[in-house]
Amino acid sequence: MAQSALIAKLDNLQSELNAAYARNQRLVVAVDEISRLSLVVQSANQRLCSCIDELTRVHSMKCHENALLVNRIIELEAVVAQLRSENATTEEFVNKLNKELFFNAEQREDMLAGELGRALQREADLQAQCSRLLKVYRFIYRNLDKLRHQLALIYVPHKSNAVWGIIILTAIMFLYAAV
Repeated sequence: MAQSALIAKLDNLQSELNAAYARNQRLVVAVDEISRLSLVVQSANQRLCSCIDELTRVHSMKCHENALLVNRIIELEAVVAQLRSENATTEEFVNKLNKELFFNAEQREDMLAGELGRALQREADLQAQCSRLLKVYRFIYRNLDKLRHQLALIYVPHKSNAVWGIIILTAIMFLYAAV
């Protein structure tokens, strides 16, 4: 009787051992899958870091280009001011020529025509420079409005979403740089 109880107990222990072995095998498979997924995540993180580094580089380059554009705009504004000053000087000169024209009509008329031609050329140059300046302003403000719009769509107050927002914003800036 004790022997059959012992055999039953051994059979029970054998089935528990088999169940434990099966659980152990499933755990080994799960650990292998976790290791594989960890490598995949690590590789994706490395690619993401590379992408963020590239986007940061492109963003810095675009900031530098924008600074150069702003400097060029300032230079153009100085040229516009100088041309306005020259235009005022030209108007004074034309008035003086008109007074002198009464005394020496033929000679003064030629001088006046030349000065007016130069003034018109200066005015045309000024209008062309103003047109280019206006195009630059429109380009800058159009891109600033797009960027503000994208920021408004992206911004959320949660930390994890803020990280995604920064990543998406950087990607958007990279796309604008590519366009």
